[in-house]
Amino acid sequence: MKDKHSFSWVDRFNFYSILACILIFSLLTLRYLNAIRADIVETNMLNKINLDLIRATLQATKSKFDRQDKMFEKLVVDYTRKVDNLKETIYTLSSTYDQIINDFYREVVAPDYKRLATINVTVLNYTTRSMGSGVLLKYHNRYYVLTAAHMFTALQDDVQVQDNTNKLDLDVTLVKIDKKHDLALLKLNSIPEGLPFAELAEIGPPIGGVVYVIGNPDGKQDVVTAGIITHQSNLYYLTTNNIFYGNSGGGCFYKGKLVGIVSGFEYSVRFIPKFYVNPKTGIIEATKTVPFTEIFTRVVKWDWVVSFLSLYEQGK
Repeated sequence: MKDKHSFSWVDRFNFYSILACILIFSLLTLRYLNAIRADIVETNMLNKINLDLIRATLQATKSKFDRQDKMFEKLVVDYTRKVDNLKETIYTLSSTYDQIINDFYREVVAPDYKRLATINVTVLNYTTRSMGSGVLLKYHNRYYVLTAAHMFTALQDDVQVQDNTNKLDLDVTLVKIDKKHDLALLKLNSIPEGLPFAELAEIGPPIGGVVYVIGNPDGKQDVVTAGIITHQSNLYYLTTNNIFYGNSGGGCFYKGKLVGIVSGFEYSVRFIPKFYVNPKTGIIEATKTVPFTEIFTRVVKWDWVVSFLSLYEQGK
């Protein structure tokens, strides 16, 4: 008789078959889960790699934009600097052009006649019965009339100075005569309101420089002549300005500033041979020479004027 708890071989086979199936299913499920896990890990790794690539790409793009921004900023700075340099160059060229035009105008074109006329005065010496010219001058805040010494004999001469523009007699005193350098100084005791004065030069004109002389030749007031500097010595300039009696003591101006005082004439006599063609021989021959006289204006140089004024103010 069989035990109720005993199993037949069929039951055992069925049991082991089911157990085997469960085991195989578990293994397949585990393998599938491992495959899915591997795929997930691979996908995560790929995603991480893609994220890293995206991050690197974004960083590279940002760096590129930063470099481009810096390059653009540098270009803007360079362009701004070049524009500023161009502005400065244009301004310099414009200033240089204006200076050239102004210098040319002052040297070649007629000077400011009205201004020259207001600083030119007539000097009368009743003692010697002579008449000349003079220049109103301000030096170290003191006011003078500068003229030529050869019109005076002594400080006690009876002198009168007339303002040509305003037709006034100026209150002056003859204070210094320098016969050696042909300079005389009259001090203004009172200054009429608005009276103009010449500006003394700080440097003299070069040889060939265009100068203007103003004076009162032959009683004609405020006559201006133009000329050039042809020669200079330690004391004088020689110019080609046309002057006459009455110009003595007048001002000589270069670029609007006083560079000297007219002292007188300088004569130069040369003998020039006269040529002709001998009709018999056809040869050019020279006859006796003929005299040729050149007349120059002698002007006391500005540096002697400065020295003369300084000596007076020092009481010498």
